[in-house]
Amino acid sequence: MINREHRMILSHSRCQQYRNGKFFRNLCFATVVILLMVATIICTPIFIKKLKGVEVATLVTITPTTTTVMKRELTTPPSASISSSTTTRRTTQSITKTATKEDAIRRRWTQNGTTVAGENGQGNRLNQLNNPSRIRIDVDDDQIMYILDRNNHRVVRWKQGEQEGEVVAGGNGIGSQLHQLNLPTDLIVEKSSNSLLICDYKNKRVIRWFIRNKTNVQQQIILSNFDCSSLAMDVDGNMYVSDHRKREIKRWRKGDTNGTVVANGNGLGDQSNERFPLIPIFIDGNHSVYAVDNYNHRILKWTKYAKEAIVVAGGHGRGDSLSQLAVPSELYVDYHGNIYLADEWNYRIVRWLNGAKEGSVIAGGNRQGRAPNQLNLPSSVAFDRQGNLYVADSGNHRIQRFDVINH
Repeated sequence: MINREHRMILSHSRCQQYRNGKFFRNLCFATVVILLMVATIICTPIFIKKLKGVEVATLVTITPTTTTVMKRELTTPPSASISSSTTTRRTTQSITKTATKEDAIRRRWTQNGTTVAGENGQGNRLNQLNNPSRIRIDVDDDQIMYILDRNNHRVVRWKQGEQEGEVVAGGNGIGSQLHQLNLPTDLIVEKSSNSLLICDYKNKRVIRWFIRNKTNVQQQIILSNFDCSSLAMDVDGNMYVSDHRKREIKRWRKGDTNGTVVANGNGLGDQSNERFPLIPIFIDGNHSVYAVDNYNHRILKWTKYAKEAIVVAGGHGRGDSLSQLAVPSELYVDYHGNIYLADEWNYRIVRWLNGAKEGSVIAGGNRQGRAPNQLNLPSSVAFDRQGNLYVADSGNHRIQRFDVINH
């Protein structure tokens, strides 16, 4: 009996120990689960916060890169046809120099232009223009424009937003004296010397005119007895001048007294019936020479050392199709070799991509008129550092700005 009771007590003791051990195991397990849940609840927000921090850090890392690229684009010396110390007849190549080729192709401008100079009709007052033929934008200040006011025989410096301009060259009546101009056709704004180089067409000379001349320095005749029609300057500071009678383009290196013919050709212009049209020119960063052969309705290009030109735009007779031009006036060539030109008698501005068989209209092209989306004999194109397009709307005696809508 005692043994039986003893066995029962031992058995009950073992069961109690077993139950107590299981209880503690369950308790430990539950404790671990609870701790894991608490840790998960606490750590999850921290992890998410850190993850967001990584995302923010990524954005911060990307943003300066993008800003740097944008800044580089906006501050790159604006043209391939002059050194960084000067503003030439091209105001900016930066609109495409840092942008990819695809960016340049996708770029668009508003179809309605804004008049930024010459809103008061044809005239010779300071708030008027008379057949403006060239427009240049200051490299240091996008708000400042230099306008070749041809039929007023003057150059006007005009700040956007102001009601009138300031005469900085000519404006003393038609004549051949040093303080006069006679139907000027082109200009270079040279910041290093604070002067203008002007193609004084009827006076057959290239003259340097000092801007805001406070030291009473006289104007300087750079070339005389020369049938000048257009000027350009390359990245080395060499000057190029087109001779509209000899139908040739000459280069003057620094210190040269005689120019060197770098481009000519029997097909450069129609010389029948004594017609000698102007030859607007452009020099790119590779020293290639571009010329507007306006009466043959095409653009010619001479690569460096080439003896013969190739046609890079137009050349299919006069017309208004996208493969044709009608007496084009001035051109600009970007970093990728895309051509922007004033297609004067088609009343439009055309972009001709490098190697393309036809162009595309980027401004105007809505017949002749003076509505915001129309042009009348556009004669000049320019860009500021933002990529906005400026047009000398010669027949409407005004300067139009077409804002870029995608950089």
